[in-house]
Amino acid sequence: QDPVCLPDGSVCERANIAALQPKGEVKSDPVLAEAIRSYFELRKESEKQQKEWQTWLAGRNKRAQERLVQRQRQIYALRVALEQSRKKVSMLEEKNMASSKTASTIASSTCSPWEDTSSDPVDNPDVGGSPLGQAAAGPNWRSGPAPRSDVATPATRRASERRRSTWSFLSGKAQSP
Repeated sequence: QDPVCLPDGSVCERANIAALQPKGEVKSDPVLAEAIRSYFELRKESEKQQKEWQTWLAGRNKRAQERLVQRQRQIYALRVALEQSRKKVSMLEEKNMASSKTASTIASSTCSPWEDTSSDPVDNPDVGGSPLGQAAAGPNWRSGPAPRSDVATPATRRASERRRSTWSFLSGKAQSP
């Protein structure tokens, strides 16, 4: 901590001069002493900043881990919901197939949808008869949902874009249009 300059130009600590036994005058080196003092101050400050950085980074890592766990829970919930939806869809498909088999069996045993079953088509136009009393030209359709097209039209694309995503539904945040 107390450097001195020897007559030959080398520098050492004042405590080590006795071991070297220099010949000549030994001078104190204040510039080197200030540089050493500044170095130790900077080192102390950098260690302090390093500890602060590690503390901050540990907090960020903890928050990131909490978010990761939250996202994993959301993924699990979405997977469970998807599996439940798939089960519901398969149950509805099975139910629909069973009811369509029953309906087709009943329809085939009674009459064809192409046949006119009314005694007077003018009195019963819902059956498919024409007001002129002629036989029906088309089938007697039953009510039910309209068939869906697999091809996306611009209108259906816009409608699907307006829908909220499952993610926003589960997080409680509405998706901005």
